[in-house]
This record gives sequence, C-alpha cells and structure tokens, in this order.
Amino acid sequence: MEEKPEERQAAWELYLALHNLADSQTLGQVPTSSRDGVLGDIDDARTQLIAHHAVLRRRHATLAEQVYEAINSWEDRPTDRLMPLLDTLAAIAGSSLPLQAPPTT
Repeated sequence: MEEKPEERQAAWELYLALHNLADSQTLGQVPTSSRDGVLGDIDDARTQLIAHHAVLRRRHATLAEQVYEAINSWEDRPTDRLMPLLDTLAAIAGSSLPLQAPPTT
C-alpha cells in the first residue's frame, strides 16, 4: 500500500527526532531543555510528536503509540527500543538510509 505524502513526511520528521535523540545519547547526556532559544532534543521530539502523531496514527496506530511512548518515557528508558521504530519510520518515509534527505513526492 502506497503511503500518502503527508504520512511519509510525518514519518520522516519523527524519524529525525528519534535519530537526534539517539545521536545525542551516544555523545553523552541528552539536552532536555532549551538553551539560548534552541529546543533541547526531548523538546524537539515532543514538538514533532505533537505536529505529526495524528497523521501517522491514521494508518499506523501501533507505531504511532510506540513512538509516543518512546519519546515520553525517554528520560526513564532512553535507548532500549529505538531501532525497530527507526526502521519502520524509514520504510514509511521512503528514505534511503543513511542519506539524510526528506522524502520526495
């Protein structure tokens, strides 16, 4: 089943948010609050979740809830469940990893 452009975009934005969280985790503590007007990685992920959760949930309800849970429980359980989510989001977005380019229509 072909993904709609808005679903691909939502998956891509959430993929990037989770990828940035994982990337920050490898470098040390994840920035959880804004500094100098720049959102912390948790805040950015939550912003992307608010913006894109409903679109993703239309056809991928279980995945949307798993992403929601991963972001909102990040501080308690940071990295133990990201790879399956990242793989599924990348498949929906139609991205070719490791390229960091948004999906095309």
